[in-house]
Amino acid sequence: MTTLAPHSDRERYAKKVLADMNGRLSDHVLLHVDCSHNHHVAVVYQSAEGLIYASTPTQSGRTGRGQTATVRRSKADHLWVDFLDPGSGPTVDDALAAWCSCGPRSLSRSAVKTWVRDGERRVVVT
Repeated sequence: MTTLAPHSDRERYAKKVLADMNGRLSDHVLLHVDCSHNHHVAVVYQSAEGLIYASTPTQSGRTGRGQTATVRRSKADHLWVDFLDPGSGPTVDDALAAWCSCGPRSLSRSAVKTWVRDGERRVVVT
């Protein structure tokens, strides 16, 4: 993504990109992030517009691998998403929101970018 926009605008655009992707979303997954209890925390998708980070909060603020190993398009409205590399500026925070059955957490945007760059396919966080 070349222009810096507030998270709400980036999120809306990223959700549209996910909805418009060809094939199954699971075909576009680059990285799965799980917690040490094997709960799904987040996923990174490759898109024509750039890398998209996604985590799924639930009503209770928690989610598990059985619920969202990869996200179906019909659930895209329930995602917290952002472009992994949205540019720089005062509206871009290093903290990415994330959830799992252990509760809410955050992941470092720079760490997630490093994992993808290093070719990691699955990362376990504590």
